Amino acid sequence: MNRDEHALATQDEMMGLNHAQVVQEARHQATVLMDVVEQQKLYVTIGQTKHLVAEAWQTICAFNSTNPITEWIKPIEEDGVIKAWQARVVLYQHGKPISSAEMICGLEEYPCRGKDGFAKHRAAQSAAMTWAMAKAARMKFAWVAVLGGY
Repeated sequence: MNRDEHALATQDEMMGLNHAQVVQEARHQATVLMDVVEQQKLYVTIGQTKHLVAEAWQTICAFNSTNPITEWIKPIEEDGVIKAWQARVVLYQHGKPISSAEMICGLEEYPCRGKDGFAKHRAAQSAAMTWAMAKAARMKFAWVAVLGGY
């Protein structure tokens, strides 16, 4: 590849490479990503394993010219009462969808605790969108995180 040694290859640029070159480029991307993750503490530790937070997945998306777009968000009702919010996020790369995910956040989950009224609903909506984005990114780019040790 003709590029600066420090530049990151996007997934599109890796398409024409052989498998060994793809892994080499992905490792480079993973190394840069993990430097950002460690410096900014973009992970949570569960047990002895570090897990990337949403902002780390957004960084991976940015490295790969990928934009997460919330396609929709809708209430989940039980007996006419809103109990949760569900969001669908689609990852777009150069205008084409490459991954998607749906996630639900209930009004009793931790993002909503201590909140009332519309604040509780906004918290659930926001969490559902964030979780859906992170899941869509993870499904597409987990292999980069794995190469980085996550």
